[in-house]
Amino acid sequence: MIVSAYDARSQTRWTVCVAPVASPADLGARLEAHGLRRGSDFTKVIRSTERPPELSTDLRIEEVGPESTEAVVGVSLQAWGFPHAFSAWFAGSLGRPGWHHYVGFDGTEAVSTGALYVSGGIGWLGFGATLPSHRNRGGQGAIMARRVRDAGALGCRLVHTETGAETADAPNPSYRNMLRAGFEPVYTRPNYTASPSAG
Repeated sequence: MIVSAYDARSQTRWTVCVAPVASPADLGARLEAHGLRRGSDFTKVIRSTERPPELSTDLRIEEVGPESTEAVVGVSLQAWGFPHAFSAWFAGSLGRPGWHHYVGFDGTEAVSTGALYVSGGIGWLGFGATLPSHRNRGGQGAIMARRVRDAGALGCRLVHTETGAETADAPNPSYRNMLRAGFEPVYTRPNYTASPSAG
């Protein structure tokens, strides 16, 4: 069903993230049987909004709206190394209900971004990105702390997010930022990707 849905849209590259509670239990094996390949894993983390972390930076962190779409998209594309075709994906949530976007500025230059989505007393943190030229200055940690604090003020009891799983061969600074911000890992989920070369 998943494969046929993407085939019907002529979508050649897509990914299925399989959480531990996903069913059927052999879903991963079924996806591989349809030509998908297991890629890197994601680690899901969670924390309470009580006692938000105090993480400082020399950047100025501001909540922004649709008027800052160009800044959010520009930082995101450059930081992730994505092509212009992804612009609509990064811009699509700006100004929509439940969404809050943040930008870290070095003077007047936008150099870091992050988003918070709030629903049902739970907050999700995503779209974190910092320009390579401004990494290791605490921008992502400070944006993360701001989102945890704002989520609590908006009535959230918990916040969660995810990042690539850290391994001995592939340390992940994003994961380390999350641990510093008081997040705790709850599970690792595998990702299965279809591509033109798969199957």
